Amino acid sequence: WSKGNRATVTLDGADLPECLPVIAPTLPLVARGNEPGWVVTLAHEGVVYSGQDGTKREVPLPAATEAEGSIVFDSGEGLVIRVTDALCRDTMTGMPFPYSVDLTLDGTELSGCGGEPRALLAGSWKLVDLPGATLPPGAEPTLEISGDFISGAAGCNRFTGGLALSGEGLSLMPGGMTMMACEEPLMQFEAAYMERLGRVGLFDIDEAGRLVLLVDGAPGAVFAR
Repeated sequence: WSKGNRATVTLDGADLPECLPVIAPTLPLVARGNEPGWVVTLAHEGVVYSGQDGTKREVPLPAATEAEGSIVFDSGEGLVIRVTDALCRDTMTGMPFPYSVDLTLDGTELSGCGGEPRALLAGSWKLVDLPGATLPPGAEPTLEISGDFISGAAGCNRFTGGLALSGEGLSLMPGGMTMMACEEPLMQFEAAYMERLGRVGLFDIDEAGRLVLLVDGAPGAVFAR
């Protein structure tokens, strides 16, 4: 019988181990770590490892297997990469990444982060907290992120703009905006919201999966999906 992505198999009266799918991360996948610095790229064409000490290793892409909640790529040539679907933060910049990556190279164990931070940002968000400001009744501020573009509702008006994401930070650049007039409390909140977006310097994802935009290192705006 089968149910969802799981199945049990009986062969000649013997029960085999439960069948589970091995769902590898989308390739290509780039992972990196610090102290010592290293970068590894997994692609269908192969795996390339580069270390800060000049070490370089190139091997064919191994078949993905699953072990203890991680996807494992074992080259059989001294290079083993374990990718776990768990939030990882760069130890130098604090930038969040979608995967935690552990790597073993000839017996030396290294840890780092993998994937693209942009994947954590993409989608539709609803503002749930703007520290220092009170959300007026009926207001539903939002933030839409797609590639290098942002849009959303500020409370009274809608806005559009751009996004710049680097290895060290995030900048939001609200631009065009509709020109409707609303009651003064809502207009004041809208001005505070737009000003806050323009001061964002970094982002994080909290334990509840909420998007936290950081201003001067502190939460400046918090969103839920």
